[in-house]
Amino acid sequence: MKAKIDSTSEKAPKAKKTKIKLEKSKFSESLAFKFEVSIFFILFVFFAILVFLLNTTISKDSIKTYSSMFGTLSERSSTALTYWLDGYFKDLRVFTKNEIFLEGDVAKVHQYILDNPTLIGDDFEYVGVCDQEGTLYTSNDKTLNAKNTEYFTEIIGKGHGSSITNPEFNAESGNYIFYVALPAVDRNGRLFGLFMGALKIDNIQIEISKIKVGEKGFPFILDGKGTIIAHPEKNRLMENVLEMEDRVTGQLGLNALANEMVMGNKGVAKILKDSGKKTDYVFYYPIYDTNWSLALSLPEKEEIGRASCRER
Repeated sequence: MKAKIDSTSEKAPKAKKTKIKLEKSKFSESLAFKFEVSIFFILFVFFAILVFLLNTTISKDSIKTYSSMFGTLSERSSTALTYWLDGYFKDLRVFTKNEIFLEGDVAKVHQYILDNPTLIGDDFEYVGVCDQEGTLYTSNDKTLNAKNTEYFTEIIGKGHGSSITNPEFNAESGNYIFYVALPAVDRNGRLFGLFMGALKIDNIQIEISKIKVGEKGFPFILDGKGTIIAHPEKNRLMENVLEMEDRVTGQLGLNALANEMVMGNKGVAKILKDSGKKTDYVFYYPIYDTNWSLALSLPEKEEIGRASCRER
């Protein structure tokens, strides 16, 4: 009986030791788990910061590439439009270099225009010769007063070598028209008037449709008064951006952009849409020999590599 009691008393310390070992093991495992969780959390935060920094760096690099690419694209497109508009002056010079013009007789010039309608380019609504008093004689055999027109002021009043006007509504044709004009000079170099041509803004619309700006981007043109004279959304045509506040258009920064374009500046603007949820970058550049300005608008998330300008 005593032997059994002694045997039991010998086993009790071992059980305690085993229990202590188990508790130490569980405690160690708990510490290891907490340590692993802490390390995981630290690594997670570290990698999150790393990803953020990488994204920020890549984003900055992308914006630089983005600005360089589309700044070049806006300049190229503007230059192409300048050359395109210059083509209308070449059409006018077919007349102004003629021997009849060199005689400096407005009546004879007018008759020559009426007798040679095939010399008038297909894009022109009409052409005309104007004397220094502002009387305009047109190819559709009408006599008009051009004294208060923009092209008369620039050619006769200011002595400019050419003129491309802001578009205006023509009540007779029902179209928005812009005018191109050149001085009419005789063989002795005497200015005796001007020669002009009237063109629909549809021609501008067709021309800018050749400019491709990524998948969702688009080009548009503002004239010298801040009026949209070319835009893929036709309902926006002849809308004056300068007269519209950002809160009305829902595009923060649009009014400031229009001011920059009207002043003939070049650069890039950020336009916030949908209460700041969307961002567009607009690259703008003046169209030389006019007071117009070309803009290329592109969503922030647009793939840069897909944007291109179709060669003319």
